[in-house]
Amino acid sequence: MSSDGTFDGDTYVTLVEKSLSLSDKPECRWCDDTASPWMVDNERDCGVDEWSVRNRCNADATWVEFGYCRQSCFDYGNGYDICCEEHETSGDAEPSSPPSIGTSCTECNDIPPQFLLDTHQ
Repeated sequence: MSSDGTFDGDTYVTLVEKSLSLSDKPECRWCDDTASPWMVDNERDCGVDEWSVRNRCNADATWVEFGYCRQSCFDYGNGYDICCEEHETSGDAEPSSPPSIGTSCTECNDIPPQFLLDTHQ
């Protein structure tokens, strides 16, 4: 250790960056498996088109930009800079969907409901 507190010429910032890179595995998240437009047009999907997943994923700028086949790319070891949760599948079933709060959506607007208008005049 030198007099300025660095090791082998490393600066404090470099040491902090190195220590952060040694942290535990990143938190995993749910990943989709959205096929590229070409795959859709040719009736292919991420789980079946092994060539695309092995050769495109993190090696193709367009795939990286749009995140095509995130789960399959991760499963094949060609994932983007994220950790994907394992999906529960049975046989040829599609991966499970992300958790949802409700199944229906309501379009929002800035018009207050009548009960607010009645109580806050």
